[in-house]
Amino acid sequence: MATANFVGTDRKEELLDELYEEAKLPGYTDEMEIAEHVISKQVERLVEYEQAIYKLRLGHRQVEQERKTARDELDKIHKELKSTPAVRGYVIKYEKKRDKVLVSVDGGNRLIHVIPRPHRFPRDEIVPGKEVDLNPRNHNILELLDSYKYKAEKFVVNESTNVTYEAIGGLDIVKEKLREHTELQLDPAISKEMADAGVELQNALLLVGPPGTGKTMLAEAVANEAGVSFIGVNAPELVEKWLGTTSANIRDLYELARKKAPCIVFMDEIDGLALKRRTDGGETDAGDEVRTAMLQLCAELDGFNRRGESIVTIFTSNRDDRVDDAILSRSKQIEVPVPDRDAKRTIYEIKTSKYHLDEDIDFNRIVDLTPANCTGRDITKICTEVWLKKTKDTKRIGKKVGELSITTADFEDVIASRSVTRHINTMVEVGE
Repeated sequence: MATANFVGTDRKEELLDELYEEAKLPGYTDEMEIAEHVISKQVERLVEYEQAIYKLRLGHRQVEQERKTARDELDKIHKELKSTPAVRGYVIKYEKKRDKVLVSVDGGNRLIHVIPRPHRFPRDEIVPGKEVDLNPRNHNILELLDSYKYKAEKFVVNESTNVTYEAIGGLDIVKEKLREHTELQLDPAISKEMADAGVELQNALLLVGPPGTGKTMLAEAVANEAGVSFIGVNAPELVEKWLGTTSANIRDLYELARKKAPCIVFMDEIDGLALKRRTDGGETDAGDEVRTAMLQLCAELDGFNRRGESIVTIFTSNRDDRVDDAILSRSKQIEVPVPDRDAKRTIYEIKTSKYHLDEDIDFNRIVDLTPANCTGRDITKICTEVWLKKTKDTKRIGKKVGELSITTADFEDVIASRSVTRHINTMVEVGE
């Protein structure tokens, strides 16, 4: 008799023997009867296998459908989170008994309780001052950010300075104005006496001038000469998209300044934060968040007069016509011009003081070749290019760095090449 193929199993011979033994029990003796019994049993098992396979396929389809539904729901949540910005907040404290975190949102105007997700964020990482992003719908913590004692610390680009007035070429009139305006206010005793007497000086300065004229170095020199703390920030970086956060950054910045007083707060590119508002009754160029932040800045400046605190704010801008009147009215404006002939010579001498110069080098000749609109930053770049060029020439002939002296001709070549490049770029821009 041919061996039947059992569907869904690899135990054919073993199962056939079992069926033959089973067929003999009822008393079957004829081979044909035994074969019929075996075939009928095979058919029964085949039906059972097909039913089991059908149930498995049905279950698989249900699982796939559930997976597709879950994936669609997850994609929907991701789209909602992308379209709706996260809520930025700061941890106030972790309440261990309730297993909840108290978070300050909306720039400190609102406190909410959130439930942390332990599988993503360990409890020991959720500490006071920790910055967090929250889901705008259920306020679950989406991400833990850097932790600062003062939130504005993350924007501070310079908190110490060793710049002196002697390191800044020229600008003698500007230096004198800075000394006159800051020395009294940075003295805590005199500042308190002025407050008691009702004397109000503008505690903010606005340095206006082309880029590269030394505005930042002047602010650093003021702090260094006065021996006070220096907090330098880039004003546009204080602006954030979360409601109330920019104002909170400014409040926190000045809270940090009060802790370090006497102190100088330096804000570079203030027009990025205090953009001039229109006077035609139309909408302003700045958004609501920026306008609110500017008003907060004005409130901080006004508050120093009332409290008699030794804090001076120094703003910088390339164009004062872009700065809002509210800031202009609270600031003493000081123009920082492009260096004149004498200042250019001084800057060259300062920048090359550690160079190996030829004893016959003619700085007057170098200044004559320097374009009139060249700033201190441009002169620094010229000196750097001269040093690099001389270093390459020295290595090319197999000598050590410093064995060849820098001459007037080296400066002439670099200045000429920079002038030609600038002329070509100007022609290209005009042609476009």
